[in-house]
Amino acid sequence: MKSSVRVDKVGAVLSVIPIYIIIQTMRNLIPVFLVAVIILQVGIGFSAGFMKKNLCIFNAKSEKISLKEFKEKIGSADIVYVGETHNQINDHLAQLEVLKILSNDKGNKIVVGFEMLNVTLQPILDDYISRKISEKTFLKKVIWKKEWGFDFNLYKPIFDYIRKKRLKALALNIPKKIVSQIARKGLEGLNEEEKKFLPPKINVPANNDYLSFLKKSFSGH
Repeated sequence: MKSSVRVDKVGAVLSVIPIYIIIQTMRNLIPVFLVAVIILQVGIGFSAGFMKKNLCIFNAKSEKISLKEFKEKIGSADIVYVGETHNQINDHLAQLEVLKILSNDKGNKIVVGFEMLNVTLQPILDDYISRKISEKTFLKKVIWKKEWGFDFNLYKPIFDYIRKKRLKALALNIPKKIVSQIARKGLEGLNEEEKKFLPPKINVPANNDYLSFLKKSFSGH
């Protein structure tokens, strides 16, 4: 089964359908790679064979583009959005290929962000990436099975890649208790301490069609 990859004009948008995860690269800053689920293999360098055999690459007009065009879009973009379905291996292979492209282009100026880890776990993630603690200790300390639930073997290659390439990693999510609080009482239900986990300014869209689209999308997640 092939994965469908779409590259749009705004910076570059790489959406492995359906979209659930974001990868950002910011010009003159540090590229950020946000990861939800990774794959069962990893390697150094760009795997053109995988891209040719397993991915269909399209632009914003649903026109197929070449691998060369794809790499140019990714390499020069300020922002790259990448999606996935958690249990689709090819989606995760596509994510890995994007990370390889960015890594080859940007060197170690890459930050890989994990949505399944909340920000309070950052010190533990730092220790694991810097090899101060073992994989077993890491999984125990972050309570992996409860925090995320998916088999760590799906993610292990990307962690190995990060450690080998000496990249940086970020825990991106807010604590689950804050998410639950917002779901029950809304943003106004948070106290000042809880609000520290959120961006200083949040713009909630007022477009009803867009809100309806979001509700439909998240109901199926």
